[in-house]
Amino acid sequence: MGAGTGGCTRAVLDALSTHGAARCAQYDFTDVSSGFFEAAQQKFAAFDDVIRFQKLDIEKDIEMQGFECGSYDLVIASQVLHATGKMEHTMANVRKLLKPGGKL
Repeated sequence: MGAGTGGCTRAVLDALSTHGAARCAQYDFTDVSSGFFEAAQQKFAAFDDVIRFQKLDIEKDIEMQGFECGSYDLVIASQVLHATGKMEHTMANVRKLLKPGGKL
């Protein structure tokens, strides 16, 4: 969430990989702006079988943006949630994304 230039993404994908192969079924690279996606697609081309790029404004309705409630095991938000207007609303939307027992 709020992946931007992908600084955190590199560390996470490396941690979720064994011998260059991802150990996750899907990794969603999201940001409020799609302007970062082209560079990120090139940067993370080795993970193109699991990575998906999608715009997400966590302050807006997540389902209207194409996200399924209760579908994420893990949401990673590095240096981004504090930049939203209403933290309570933002966190409610994050919780909607998580499966029961999912982690932020």
